[in-house]
This record gives sequence, C-alpha cells and structure tokens, in this order.
Amino acid sequence: MLWKILIVIIEFFALVMQRIFTQKVLHRRDTRWDIEVLAWGGFFALSNYMTYFVSKTAWENTIVFLTLFYLTLRILYTDSRRTIAAVTAFMAIGGVLSEFLTYYGWILVTHKSSFHIDSMNQNYLLTIISRLVLFVFIKLLILLILERRDIEWNIQDWIEIFMIPGGSIFILIALFNRQYSLNSVLDFIAVGMVMLVNIFTYYLYDQVRMRTEEKTREAMLQEQSRYYVRQYEENRGVWQELSEFRHNLKERYLIEQMYLEQENYQELKLCYQNVLEKLQGRQKAANTGNFYFDSLINYKAEIAARDGISIEAALAIPSDTKIHTEDMYICLGNLLDNAIEAVKSVPDDKVIHLQIRVDGKNLYIEVSNPYEGIRVRSGRKYLTTKQEKKQHGFGLKIIRSIVENYHGEMDISDEAQRFTIKVLLFDICT
Repeated sequence: MLWKILIVIIEFFALVMQRIFTQKVLHRRDTRWDIEVLAWGGFFALSNYMTYFVSKTAWENTIVFLTLFYLTLRILYTDSRRTIAAVTAFMAIGGVLSEFLTYYGWILVTHKSSFHIDSMNQNYLLTIISRLVLFVFIKLLILLILERRDIEWNIQDWIEIFMIPGGSIFILIALFNRQYSLNSVLDFIAVGMVMLVNIFTYYLYDQVRMRTEEKTREAMLQEQSRYYVRQYEENRGVWQELSEFRHNLKERYLIEQMYLEQENYQELKLCYQNVLEKLQGRQKAANTGNFYFDSLINYKAEIAARDGISIEAALAIPSDTKIHTEDMYICLGNLLDNAIEAVKSVPDDKVIHLQIRVDGKNLYIEVSNPYEGIRVRSGRKYLTTKQEKKQHGFGLKIIRSIVENYHGEMDISDEAQRFTIKVLLFDICT
C-alpha cells in the first residue's frame, strides 16, 4: 500500500511540474478554477491508469501521454495548435531525456561506489530523481523565456534552479542508501516532504518576483494619478484664463479701437504682443484634445524642460479615443523616462522625437533620442549602465511585457548615437 502511495506522490509531483511550465509559456483561457481542476484531474487519472494498467510498452505510454496532454492543453489554453504541440513534444522529450540522464548518471556514479540499495528501492529512487532532473530542465527553460522578456538572471535564480533539486537528490540517496527496505511510514512522509519542498520553494520564489513587479507597477500607477491631478489643475487654470479673457474681451476691443482712432500704433502693438505672449505661454507639447495622452506627454515634457530637453511630438490621435489607460501610461511613461534619462548627458541636440498614431483599435508609438557613451547589449537585451542595477533597468522589461500582453511588436534600433524604439500594440484602443 505504501508503495502505491509513493507512486501517487511521484506522479502528482510530475503533474504540478507540467502545470507550472504550461502556465508560464501558454495563454490561459478565461475559465473557472473548477474547469481547470477537472481538466488536470482527468489528465492525471487517465494517463496514470493507461500507463500502469493498460499500456504494455514505452511507445504506448508515450502515445497515451502525447494524446492526453495535448487535449488537456487545448481545453485550457488559447494558443495555436502548433504552439501547444511544441509544448507537448517538449514535455515528452524532456521526460525521456531526464530518465536517460538519470539512469546513465546513476550507473556512472555507483560504478565504483559503496552504495547498497535493493532493486525495488533503486527503481523508485531513480524515478524520483528523474522527476527532479525534469524539474531542473523546466525551470531552465522558463528562465530562458524570461530572458527573452528582458528579465535578468541573478544568483537567486541559479540557487533556486540547482541547489533545491540537487540537495533533494542527495537527501533521497542518503534516505534510500540503507541495508533494509524502505517501508516505514515516516520514510514515505520524508519522501513526500522532499517533493513538496521543491514545489513550494518554486512557488514562493515566483511570488517574490511577481510582488516585486507589482510594486513597480503600483509606483507607476501612483505617478499616473499625479498626471491626472496635474492635468486637471492645469486645465482648470486654462479655463479660468479663458473665462477672464472672454469677460474682458469687450473692454479690450474698446481699447484697441481707441488706439486705432488715436493712431497710437505703438501701444496697439504692445497690446497684441501681450495677448500673443499669453497664448504662446500656454502652448504644450501635446494638444490633441485627448486627455489621456495630453496629460502624460505634457507632464513628461515639463520634467524634460528642467534639463533643457524638448519633446517634439507628431501626434495623430482622435480626441475621443479611449484606451486601457494603465498599460498605455506605463508603456509610454517608461519610453519617455528612458529617453529623458539618456538625453540628460547629451551636450547638444537635446531633443526627443515622439510619434504616436492611432489606427482603429491599434496604437503605434515611436520614441527617438540621441545619447552619449556606449549602449551595452547582450543578445536582444540592452543592459542598464547605471551602478544601481537592481533599482534601474526595469523600463524595457516592463515595456516588452506589455507588448507581449497585447500580442504586439517591438523594434529597437541603435545607429549613429541615436536610440529608437517602435512599439505597436493591438486592440488597446476603443
């Protein structure tokens, strides 16, 4: 009975690994949690029943796994058939490769060692180790995917990948490397706890990473709120000035008429100059009439102006365009923040060129700016050149994440000391 429980623990551990991987690489359907439980539970029950009671060869087991796993992913995720087939194939190949490495690695390690494990215990031990090796493969692939999203690796990632599964393997070997068979209830509980530790440490580490990103997003949303308040105050001031202007319009015309009758052109010229100065003083980088874009761009333009930087904007935005404001503010705000930070060190040509177009539900943003020094690039990533790397360099990572959420496109060019980012977001406008 205890051996059957151990088999269930091992297979459940494999199921959790499979779900972890698919949740990270695929796009989940908007389904209730009970549907997901039923789908994964059905896969778990059917695949194990077929494997242990129906299939007679490894090839049959592989066909059963590929079929049931593919159908489960089709139920739960919205990705294309090709993508789901690729994920299914990876999981099958990863399982075979982990068992291959575990078996021959065990032969290599125990060839001239003093390990004494009976055949039944050895079979279960190798099965557990192969699952842990597969877990390492999965976490490595997830990190490679995160790297494509401009999320940098650090020492904690390597510890989470190798030390926890590696330490678990040594613990299990020590537990199984005894003269008597593994038959105590405490032994089976220990094996189960080792498997659970691997799962929980992964989820805890993943939660820490997600909370860090959420705090960054919350800080940006607080800044967004300041944009709204500032734009409201500025608009209120403009309306007050316009009201005063209209209220005094009759008196101003009378004064101008008097100057004309007196042929006092000098005073008339001064009167016109005074009006023009007030109007020019209200000119902004963005004046599309769209509150969402104007508030953000004008706010960033004012910040840039403190360092002698100007923003030249070419905007084709209908005034009634409505958008998913949070993602737009975060994306456009980061693009302008990065550009302003880069132009600060430029001695001349302190100009940021901004182009925004709205085409139906799609949004196109292009930001181009000069920079000083050398941009450090690693593959597809541009690395921050600041000393406090943990506090900076989030901009491009967050932008790329938003682009992926909207199935958009992002292009970065770096030529002749000019940095240009083009972003296309689909179905963000309404």
